[in-house]
Amino acid sequence: MNPGCRERISQINRKKMTPRERFRRVCGHKKVDQMPYGFSFAGPRGSTFAAWRKQGLSEEQQKNWFEFIGEDEWIGIGKTYFGPIPLFEKKVIEERGNIRIWVDGGGVKRMDAINQPFGGFQTRRYLEFPVRGWKILKR
Repeated sequence: MNPGCRERISQINRKKMTPRERFRRVCGHKKVDQMPYGFSFAGPRGSTFAAWRKQGLSEEQQKNWFEFIGEDEWIGIGKTYFGPIPLFEKKVIEERGNIRIWVDGGGVKRMDAINQPFGGFQTRRYLEFPVRGWKILKR
């Protein structure tokens, strides 16, 4: 039997690691069956799934999303939050037609469509951020 064929058979017979096993082995600088692959933190947003369902994604594919695309499930290492503490007060600055200008919980001034033009998409434009330079950041 040629070496390439032998290697493929051994790969097929090898037990596939769980995402947790793979993550722990990578952190320990040990060999893994494949590199951990994670495209997103927790999978697509609900609105994105809704649009994809209209476009033909089956309920089964959505239910088994990580397996369907070959992505490892998200493995967290505890609760983390990288936003401002305390949150900024959300406030609407202006609404005209289908446009809303407002400040979100992160203090970001945004312009969003009130009624989204396409199902599954969030149309937004960031106008101004609360931190604009080192002097403000140091405070």
